[in-house]
Amino acid sequence: MSVPFWLMSVAINGWLLFVVTRKVAPRTLLRRAIIVAVASPVCLVAVILAVAATGVDPSGNFGTPLFQLFFATQILMLVTIAHMIFRGMIETVTDFHRQYNSANLHRFPVSFLIRHPRQLALFAACLWFGGGALMLYGVWFDFRI
Repeated sequence: MSVPFWLMSVAINGWLLFVVTRKVAPRTLLRRAIIVAVASPVCLVAVILAVAATGVDPSGNFGTPLFQLFFATQILMLVTIAHMIFRGMIETVTDFHRQYNSANLHRFPVSFLIRHPRQLALFAACLWFGGGALMLYGVWFDFRI
């Protein structure tokens, strides 16, 4: 049962990192990801309180998948937020050097950053994707309450 959920989570991770981050404005996506990252614990607490208020004894069949889904959502949003912050850092450093450091644009680290911002963002997205896939593997296969 964990394999389809892990594959779906990894696919969503890739979709968020490689498709959505390119199509949606960075500030809009960052704002939405932060809202989801904050709202999902609130929803989890609401579900826990509702289960406690009804007096139902949550078994492992209900509790573990709920927490797995919660942690998978948190991982997806935090990886997306980290990628958006990294993209913002690339844009900020590039703009700074173009505006205030134009005399040194030919030097190695600056020239590489100015010439290859998309490749750096894609490389970072690949790293975030791999790390997210490993974290999601831990959530869906090795999770114990």
